[in-house]
Formats: sequence, structure tokens, C-alpha cells
Amino acid sequence: MTESGTEMRVVVVYDPAGNIKSMATAPEGGAVPGMALAPGEELGTIDVPDLPHDLDPEETNKRLTAIAERHTVEPNDTRMRLRAKE
Repeated sequence: MTESGTEMRVVVVYDPAGNIKSMATAPEGGAVPGMALAPGEELGTIDVPDLPHDLDPEETNKRLTAIAERHTVEPNDTRMRLRAKE
């Protein structure tokens, strides 16, 4: 988490091209939610900026949906990150 406290750990299901199939919040140090994977999909975690911990569930879901529609994930050796769709 950043000093401002505006990052939330999110579990992401994505395909080989990095397209986000689903996202769910995961508490720091807590269990990762179980998510079903289709063939070829992978599971990872990512820190999402500007997603405060104190949002109500409806607003959190709305923001995660917007992120999934506008971004792909880019896994790398050190840390997965979001990349804006072109």
C-alpha cells in the first residue's frame, strides 16, 4: 500500500493476451478469493491505484468494472501492472 493509502490489492483473472476476465478485492494479508479459471486463463494479484479501502461495495465494483473495460494486465518478472488499452 502507498503512503496515501489509496491502493487496494485486487485478484485478477486474465487470458494469455492480458484481457481481464474478472476482478475481486483482496484484503492485505488476507486470503485470496477463490475464482474459477477457464482453460488458458491465469490468476494474479495487482495493486490498483486510486481505489480506497473505504468505498462501499457497489462503488468498488463499478470502479473495477471500468478498470477491466479500459485496461489489460501486463505480467512481468517482478510485478503485474495495468496497461491502458489502445
